[in-house]
Amino acid sequence: MKVLGVVGSFRKKGNTDTLVNKLLDESDGIVLGSPTYFYNVTGDIKKFLDRLYCYDTFDPSDRSVWVSVNEVIKTKYGITVAICEQDNESDMGYTSITMDRSLAAVGYRIVDSLKVLHMFLKGEVAQYEKELDRSYSSGIKLGKTLLLAKKIRKSYNIGE
Repeated sequence: MKVLGVVGSFRKKGNTDTLVNKLLDESDGIVLGSPTYFYNVTGDIKKFLDRLYCYDTFDPSDRSVWVSVNEVIKTKYGITVAICEQDNESDMGYTSITMDRSLAAVGYRIVDSLKVLHMFLKGEVAQYEKELDRSYSSGIKLGKTLLLAKKIRKSYNIGE
């Protein structure tokens, strides 16, 4: 199994980077993480998500009819991680929603969507065992989901 981890933070070894890497222990799929910048994802994550648009195919005569290539070929699975310095989830704005809905639109089923509050200082999340455990558990859940999907595909003789 393979994993793609995408971190939209400009801080190397910062809070987003730490949690995404914790998720990648024992998991497979896509893990997308972004700190909250002005109530949304960072510009780099937005550019990454915009590039996924090519995975949608539209009916030439009616663009309201569309499918994702991943829906047709094989559903993919993912986890998103949103971090903000504020104390209320509402202050996170659209960070989680943007990542979750964009990935869903191109055929990913979101297994978990972590929202981590009150983190600002570089690397401070490493001191919060609860948040690290939540990240690790999400990675385990993603791994189990992928193994179950693989098992079902094999039992029904559906190719990888």
